[in-house]
Amino acid sequence: MRHAYNVELTRSIESGVGQYEAGFLKLASLYGRRGHANTGMKGKFRARARAIETIVSAGQHERLMMDLLALRRHQRNFLASSADQDARAFAKGIVRLKADLLVARLSPQVKLLALELTADYNHWFERYVQTDAAIEANVRFTLSKHKLALLFTVARSVLQGDFVIRRRNGKHGQGKDSGHRRPLGDAD
Repeated sequence: MRHAYNVELTRSIESGVGQYEAGFLKLASLYGRRGHANTGMKGKFRARARAIETIVSAGQHERLMMDLLALRRHQRNFLASSADQDARAFAKGIVRLKADLLVARLSPQVKLLALELTADYNHWFERYVQTDAAIEANVRFTLSKHKLALLFTVARSVLQGDFVIRRRNGKHGQGKDSGHRRPLGDAD
């Protein structure tokens, strides 16, 4: 009876560790795709913003520069806080920038390039916002469900004195029950 309980407990702990590991790896992947200053989605939308800025500043278009600076402010605010209001303000700013680009005195080729860059900027920023939301949801899910369940299972077992310490017998790393219970901190 005791052996079956220990096997079940061990499987439960291994399952919890496996689920936590899977959640952690998913988070690492999401952080990698999201990127940093010059990599991933963040690097892509920042590069588009700089390219638009180059076009706008070369033509000295004050209205377009104000639109772009407002966009960059909303972008930075979102990066600092992940607030939905900043993402919505960014989306409204994109609409305003596109509208102002359409009536700006730019050559057709430059206007088309600026509009394409703006669409790309918006695309990569939206993907960043979505990835940021996925990261937050996965952090909550991983920490709340898997880690805490694992910790409670181990703590309950230790407190109930049901946790059997296994010693390594040195042969192929296989464990062997020690035959007696002792506090977790006394393990070899």
